[in-house]
Amino acid sequence: MTRKKIYILRHAKSSWENPTLPDHDRPLNQRGIRTAPIIAKYMRSHQYFPALILCSTALRTRMTWELVRDVLEKPAPPNSEEATQENNNLVEKGKEKKKAKGKKEKVKKEKVQEKEKEKEEQEVQDPTAETDREMLVEYKRELYEASAEDILQVVQNVPEEIKSILIIGHNPGLELFLAMMVRNGEQARMHRASLGFPTASLAVLSVGDENEEIPWKNVQKTSAYLHDFEVPKELATL
Repeated sequence: MTRKKIYILRHAKSSWENPTLPDHDRPLNQRGIRTAPIIAKYMRSHQYFPALILCSTALRTRMTWELVRDVLEKPAPPNSEEATQENNNLVEKGKEKKKAKGKKEKVKKEKVQEKEKEKEEQEVQDPTAETDREMLVEYKRELYEASAEDILQVVQNVPEEIKSILIIGHNPGLELFLAMMVRNGEQARMHRASLGFPTASLAVLSVGDENEEIPWKNVQKTSAYLHDFEVPKELATL
């Protein structure tokens, strides 16, 4: 049974250049514009594709999502390393089916198998196979300056047909929400997350288990497993 996924992304670095701007209307600065695509490339390379994006209405979070979306939705060049990574799972699944049949097989059977093989190869070689999907977006005012409890309430109101969400918001709410939700996880990731939640950082949680899928409305504190936590400045290779 598939566990529900919660991706948590803090907005990229914002600008304080114009002191007259309301906080809600502050844009990203140049550093933020550079780093948002870096974390987006990390998401893409790990096939972190949320079905629903829940984004604060603040300008800096909306700009962050636009930069992330551009990377997630961009088709990978054929034969590129990125395309290979994105289709690795499909390749593994298709290996057995793609093996050549013996020469003694009947001609009719060979033709049928050849057609099936061509279809599978087309699916495996399609670099947009994991990214050509609709990602729904909802801009929520309640995520601006939200507390950890406010964020949990937003999660509990997610429609049940949605299996993965990306929350784009602000500190201290996101950091407190992460600490409130995590029961256990990958030790190295938990240690890194305990050091703080820098701008444009990403946390990946799951709720539920292999035997029972938890409805969103029943998601509670200390019910999540931390799979991943990544900071853009530590992704120099991307």
